Amino acid sequence: MTQPEFDRIFKALTGYNPLSWQKRLYEKLLSGDVPASIDLPTGIGKTSIIVIWLIAFAVQAITRKAPCLPRRLIYIVNRRTVVDQATQIAEKIRKRLLGQEEVSPDERAVLDFLKAALQQVAAIEKELPLAISTLRGELADNEEWKADPTRPAIIIGTVDMIGSKLLFSGYGDSYRMRPHHAGLIGQDAIIIHDEAHLTPAFSELLCAVKAEQLRSNEPRPIRIIELSATQRKTQGEKFCLEEEDSQDDFVQTRLNAEKTLHIHRVERGKLVENIVERAKDYQSHRSKILIYVHSPEQAKEIASKLKRALGRSGGDRVALLTGTIRGYERDQLLQNNRVFRNFMDAQSQIEETLYLVCTSAGEVGVDLYAHHLICDATTLESLIQRLGRVNRDGQHQAHIDLFVEEEETQGPYLATVELLEKRLPKKGDGFDVSPRALMELLNGLNDLEKEEVFSPEPKIIPVTDLLLDAWAMTSIREELPGRPSVAAYLHGIEAAPPETYLVWRSEVRFLAESEISEDDIGEWFQHCRIESRERLRDLSDRVFKELKKLAERHKEADLPVLIIDDRGEAKRSSLQELVQGTEEAIRFRTIVLPAEAGGLTEEGILDGNAEPRNGLDILGHDGKSLRLIVEGAGEIYRYRELSSGEEYTELDDEYKSINKAVRQISKNLSKSVSLILPLRLPVEGDEEATARYLVLLAEAKQAATDDPELASYESAPRLKDHLEVAAEVASQITESLGLSDSLKKAVIEAARLHDLGKNRKCWQSAVFNDNPDDPWAKSGSQGMDWRRLAGYRHEFGSLLDAKEKIRDHEERDLILHLIAAHHGRARPHFEPDAWDMERHTTTENEDEAHEVMRRYARLQQRFGRWGLAWLESLVRCADVVASRQAAQQEDRGDE
Repeated sequence: MTQPEFDRIFKALTGYNPLSWQKRLYEKLLSGDVPASIDLPTGIGKTSIIVIWLIAFAVQAITRKAPCLPRRLIYIVNRRTVVDQATQIAEKIRKRLLGQEEVSPDERAVLDFLKAALQQVAAIEKELPLAISTLRGELADNEEWKADPTRPAIIIGTVDMIGSKLLFSGYGDSYRMRPHHAGLIGQDAIIIHDEAHLTPAFSELLCAVKAEQLRSNEPRPIRIIELSATQRKTQGEKFCLEEEDSQDDFVQTRLNAEKTLHIHRVERGKLVENIVERAKDYQSHRSKILIYVHSPEQAKEIASKLKRALGRSGGDRVALLTGTIRGYERDQLLQNNRVFRNFMDAQSQIEETLYLVCTSAGEVGVDLYAHHLICDATTLESLIQRLGRVNRDGQHQAHIDLFVEEEETQGPYLATVELLEKRLPKKGDGFDVSPRALMELLNGLNDLEKEEVFSPEPKIIPVTDLLLDAWAMTSIREELPGRPSVAAYLHGIEAAPPETYLVWRSEVRFLAESEISEDDIGEWFQHCRIESRERLRDLSDRVFKELKKLAERHKEADLPVLIIDDRGEAKRSSLQELVQGTEEAIRFRTIVLPAEAGGLTEEGILDGNAEPRNGLDILGHDGKSLRLIVEGAGEIYRYRELSSGEEYTELDDEYKSINKAVRQISKNLSKSVSLILPLRLPVEGDEEATARYLVLLAEAKQAATDDPELASYESAPRLKDHLEVAAEVASQITESLGLSDSLKKAVIEAARLHDLGKNRKCWQSAVFNDNPDDPWAKSGSQGMDWRRLAGYRHEFGSLLDAKEKIRDHEERDLILHLIAAHHGRARPHFEPDAWDMERHTTTENEDEAHEVMRRYARLQQRFGRWGLAWLESLVRCADVVASRQAAQQEDRGDE
């Protein structure tokens, strides 16, 4: 079909016609004019920029219209966001694109055109030509975004998750994955910074990264758009509503939505009491009442008092939403809670008044449809966010009651109240706070006036080239002078106090009491990663207070805990030892508690008095991975799933080694072996003693995606075959990306040679290949015995083998680095135990180890930090895809 116009594509994807401002923005993006900021009132549909980018990118791709937009859109949501509206929009458009929603024949033809355009640019994943991944705190990363670097992708995450990855310091990432993630996020990406006014330090950081990339002449530097309904600064060009846009009926209705503000001054200490009394006035109104307060403690108290006041039905009519609820329980709340579902539905018909009590977690990133609002005093930008959640569709007359405690200290809260009383138009006995009135109020403020009523900006620390260099050296795992944590650079030095994460895991006691090192414990969590939904985030002082209660309850047991820092390093401790120290010891740390500790309510709220219960360890609920305890005495082995509480299952046959036993277990459970961690080994000569192992099993395809080095197969792929497939995949990737001929050849050649170092006796022995003359590329179903390698790294061996093969290649330096770095090392170094002593002398190894570091510096100077990491990611993706294809062939063979 001929290319359909924007209006038809937009309606086919979303179900509604585009607004005037959306058409204007599309034309700008299509021409390559990416605005630095977009300033639109709440409720006007700014999240549709995702749809607009996708259409503009697809049309550019199909018409080969230059300049091309980046193929990855990264949408930054505020860390307080609890409902991922952006992901919901992205998933809806993909369902329509893939024919999973019913549409008209004309719309189907339009969507097929769009799908074909996206398939044209995706080299590998053509059946699913649009990747959608969420990296935010409460939803697990499905990893679609990093499977095919050519595929258009929508990536949604918080400042912490995206920002740390951009700075080569991804929270929860292993050192192996950090450059991979930095390369894909820091190149060929347009970063949409939503609610940018809330995180000014991150805005400055993004601008600094972009400027550094342009200075370094990086291949595909990031583009940045800031979104906000309440931008702090007025200078500079921005995209905003124009006169013609206001003529749209939808826009007019939203801008003129009736909202009347009433300000009440109450005695100090009487805030909760007054809010509850006002809320009770609505009992018989059949309305949706939204309540906002700053403190989670006050929110809990209000919800509790309201439930009691409403009697028997209170539990079904009141819901509590705070940012301190664990991700898993919060997701359950949003999906299953009757109150919340009604607040998310503009058309819901209710028979009795419902109440949703929120902290700032309910202010951003969620479309709530409340009839009336009750709240405490706050800053102007926060109040505007709150007001955007009431009478959102303009179909009601909303009353807003704002309670100000007397003797409120001078500051932005009181300044905001005084500004509202002075500058807002009167409406009856209150004030007009319609979106139009608020827009006019904001437009009339100068920067100094905004400073008085907005939350104070944090102290922003400038990013230097030395810092960027230090963060980019990801193969150095130890503490490095001049390489601080990235948190202060993402958020600035905030007035807000530090935070701590809590996680509950069943393996804590086994790991803490085992004979393994803390490095081995850290390695376990790199393989069996802590998922975002497992975490509870709260202020460090609150966490410390609740941990003290927990320690008091368990004072006889002295429970073990594990402490993980932001670089993934693990440390053993105990609950008693932890609480005898200071709160500073847990700041910006993840505390992993044993599941039997308790401390988490059914609602997912941290409470040191909460008893242990089932469901604290929620890892593996999706069935993608299994954690097992395997015990062996002599040749008799038994196993049990770690978090299930079931009895041990004994294997029927006898096995001469743990690897052969685990091979059989993996067959029984239809999984592949990812990791075998010895927790306790018998003393030599004591054959009757019981050995204990912690084992991680995963689906073969998932293991290949997570880390192709870890993937194991029932029938191991041959090295020669794997290298041929990897080179073919690299050819497809580089062709789709339109790389220059020299770079194409370099990436393909690196993929063709990247695993040559596996052709070593020690490596083949480690994967239990009894015929090393026919070398394997991956381990078989027995997994891998890393101890047999004695530290040897096949990338280093590959590097030495490849040197002679490409002696005269024009991109020799780049090829050798891409080979060396495809598992995250060589940035900038290899440890001496990684050397290839099987085939080369100490001097040869030492010389090459020094050259690895010099080569890294030369290439980073040439391509820039993110440009080099991006090129590395292309080889890594070729390796991953080749590994996954082998796993898929094996799966088909089993059918």
